[in-house]
Amino acid sequence: MHTDSQNNFFLNNIIFLITVSFLFTRVLVFVGLPSSINHIHYLLIFMSYLWSLAFIKDSQNISLNKLIFLFVLFILVSTLYNKISKFNFIIYTLIILEPFFYYIFLIRVKLSLIDQKFIKKIIILFSSMNTLICYIQYFIFNLKHDDVQGLFINLGAGHHVAGFVATLTATYVFFLTKMNNYIKFIIILILVSVNLFSDAKQVVLSFVIALFIFYLIKFFKTKNITYILKILFNTGLMIILIYILYSINKDYFSPYFSKNIDEIKEGLNLKFSIFELFKYYHHSYLNNFFGLGPGQTTSRLALMIPDYQNFLFFNFSINELTNIIWIFQQSNYTTATSTGSSLFAPFFFWGGIYGDIGAAGVLIYLFLWQQILKLNEYDEYCIFLVILVLLKGIVFNWPEEPPFILFIVSLLAIRFYEIKNSKDIKKL
Repeated sequence: MHTDSQNNFFLNNIIFLITVSFLFTRVLVFVGLPSSINHIHYLLIFMSYLWSLAFIKDSQNISLNKLIFLFVLFILVSTLYNKISKFNFIIYTLIILEPFFYYIFLIRVKLSLIDQKFIKKIIILFSSMNTLICYIQYFIFNLKHDDVQGLFINLGAGHHVAGFVATLTATYVFFLTKMNNYIKFIIILILVSVNLFSDAKQVVLSFVIALFIFYLIKFFKTKNITYILKILFNTGLMIILIYILYSINKDYFSPYFSKNIDEIKEGLNLKFSIFELFKYYHHSYLNNFFGLGPGQTTSRLALMIPDYQNFLFFNFSINELTNIIWIFQQSNYTTATSTGSSLFAPFFFWGGIYGDIGAAGVLIYLFLWQQILKLNEYDEYCIFLVILVLLKGIVFNWPEEPPFILFIVSLLAIRFYEIKNSKDIKKL
């Protein structure tokens, strides 16, 4: 009993420390700690992953670990083929595989019911703190739009991340919590309203599209008339809610309605034109499969390298293509960070992963998410979360943004245990 208690204490502290490291460090840096602590979660999660592999036997996630090994091997091949620095390989691997490392750690340690409840509590705690801080920033400090960043102070897309964390918590409440519908509605409204304060329009849009895709998939699977009526009813409620929100704050929604189809087409054409630029820098046909190497195009690492080029002993490989695409983005009204829409930004995840490690890398990455869905028994809420990850990859480098992707992985791990617990109860 003492050993179990010690194990619970150890795991709880590790999980709490990791959660603080990807959700709370911006606040700590804001009050004076060195900015390097923003990246400590990479080391914590990787070491926790290795520890779980070394000391815990678990046969159920072998396929996922094999895919991870294959992906690491493939990134190495891309690095060697393109003659890229070993530091690019190491950091890129840590960034892109971090969510999978963390997911495996969480499910391998076989969390007890107490530990599972602990994870839920700290996730809800941090999300509640984020929402509260957003309200304080908006109503007390009179901050507006991009400056309403919740826990993610001084993060470039902090207002988007703050809105996303609140909205994702709202989906968990909507899908999985059992409480009075009126209380549930009030909680969801409080959480979703963060997007209004922080001007996180792309968060609202991505969630609406993800829900639409999710319900569309479910519709083709069920083809049930009762379910169709339920969808129509929920859609009606959503339209009414959006209309009310639009009436209250027309300035928030006006950019969506001010753009016509031709402007949207132009913005998307500019966004996806980077694939032609990639091909211009390919030195052989194999670059279509292996890319130009880690951190050489529009990935998170490519954006980080200029700031960390001379940090400690790192000696990264850098490609002029990244700077060319940055100049292209900032010189166009539709895509520039100050005047354009984030929807049209040429720096986005799917462009980055294809540009850096090619089509084969994209395919392995998708298989990794498929394996997580398989481990979670293709649960509906988990499918929605993965749809959201894939969809958000079209806007900026969200799947490489730690607060975003690790928050999602935490919910996926929680859901893994909820499914397992439900099956155990049925067996009794």
